[in-house]
Amino acid sequence: QPVGGELAGRKVKQVHCNSGQINPIKGPGNDGLHTTVVTERGELYTFGTGHKGQLGNLWKKWSVKLGGKEDELTPYRVGEPCRDMKPLGDGKIPESKYLYGEPMTKAVAGTCHSAVLSAGGRAYCFGCGDDGRLGTRGYLAGAPGSGSTQVNKYFVSQPTLVEELWECGVHIKDLATSQRHMAILAL
Repeated sequence: QPVGGELAGRKVKQVHCNSGQINPIKGPGNDGLHTTVVTERGELYTFGTGHKGQLGNLWKKWSVKLGGKEDELTPYRVGEPCRDMKPLGDGKIPESKYLYGEPMTKAVAGTCHSAVLSAGGRAYCFGCGDDGRLGTRGYLAGAPGSGSTQVNKYFVSQPTLVEELWECGVHIKDLATSQRHMAILAL
C-alpha cells in the first residue's frame, strides 16, 4: 500500500526497516518496529514506534510517560515540531530543525536506534544508546554524579553527531546497524 502523508509528494531515494526485533509489538509507546526514509532532496523521514527516541521526533529524553505520543503512524520529517514540546504563546510549536542545512544520503534503522549519514560524511545517531551502540561520547561520560563510566538507560532523542569520528577528520562513506551495534565504513 502506498505510504501517504508528506511522502506522497516526494521522490524517495532510500528506505530501511528495522529487523531483529527481540520483543513483539506491545502497543503505543512500547517496543516495536520503525522505518527510515531519505528523499532525493536529502530529507529524513521516520515512522513507526518511537520507542527510546528512535524516530528523532522528541526534544527531551524518551520516557515511558509519553504513552505513545512519540509513535508516528504517518511519515514524520525529522526537524519538524517535536512531539513532546508544548505550544508557545502564539499557540504554535516551533520546529526542532534537527539535521537542517545538510542533506542526508542514507538512513538505517536498528532494533531500537537509528543512524543517518550526511552528504558531508558525518554520522548522526539517535534512540537507545545502551552498550555504546550509538558511538556518542555521552555513553562514556556516565550518569552525572554516579562515578560510573557507563550510563544505564542511555536514550538519545535528538539526532547526535558521532563526535569522535568527525573530530579526527574521518569521512564516513557508509553505515549499517543491527540489534546492539553499528558499523561505519570510513576513510
